[in-house]
Amino acid sequence: MNIKEINQFINEEIKRLEEYYSEKDKSELTMAMGLKVIEELGELYDEILKNKGYQRKEKLQKADEESLKKEFADVIFTILILAKRFSIDIEDAVKIKMDEIRKRRY
Repeated sequence: MNIKEINQFINEEIKRLEEYYSEKDKSELTMAMGLKVIEELGELYDEILKNKGYQRKEKLQKADEESLKKEFADVIFTILILAKRFSIDIEDAVKIKMDEIRKRRY
């Protein structure tokens, strides 16, 4: 899978979400998508805690690598959807940031 395929999926998902929430104001929908990022980050950290053994025993029994993978993907998808709402070309943004990071001296 490449960034073009991911972007195509994100565009399809945005269209689906906009149709589903068609009665919502566009700025309200953008705000909700931003809050969704926070929700997904919480779910990711819940999975991280489970996988590292820092949860209650009943939650630890549900820990698995597949769930952790899915939560990472959810965070990526929600961030990409939010970036698209702000007309951010994520591929360009990543290239710019990678160049900045490469120039850092540690």
